[in-house]
Amino acid sequence: MDSRKKLIASCLTGGFLSLVLYLVSPARVAVHFNQNGIPNSWASREVNFMVWLMVYGFIGVFFTAIPGIIKQAPRKFVNLPHRDFWLAPERFENSCRIISGMLYDMGAALSFFFMLLEGAGFQSGLKPGGILNKGFMDIMFFLFCAYTFIWLGRFLWIFGRAGISKNNNRI
Repeated sequence: MDSRKKLIASCLTGGFLSLVLYLVSPARVAVHFNQNGIPNSWASREVNFMVWLMVYGFIGVFFTAIPGIIKQAPRKFVNLPHRDFWLAPERFENSCRIISGMLYDMGAALSFFFMLLEGAGFQSGLKPGGILNKGFMDIMFFLFCAYTFIWLGRFLWIFGRAGISKNNNRI
């Protein structure tokens, strides 16, 4: 499955998860927790459902639209290491393809991360006192940060090099 389809599938899955959780949630759900995992803000299940739908919709639209915007934007507005090299006419399409794939992958990962957050919030409502599983949340956050760090490292590895030969001439 290509990266764009993964992004779309993850956002649709998030929307479906929100619908399922909406149908089985109580009328009032915890939407925010303090540092100890104790809920300190609540909303109706309808509001919670709409917010999560907007989150997945925003992720889908944002990460799908950015590659198109990059293709249309004047090159001087694209913030990319060695921009002149990577956005030169002979490399432009391939560079846009790589950037698009990487952005689709990040959007899918972000959508998946939010699905885990939504599920953890729902699960906390099933426990007496509604306490959030802080250990699970910490692990999720660490894994998402690790993914983001690896993603950024890959991006810089690809685009941080400008194709310089041994005698300092551009390839």
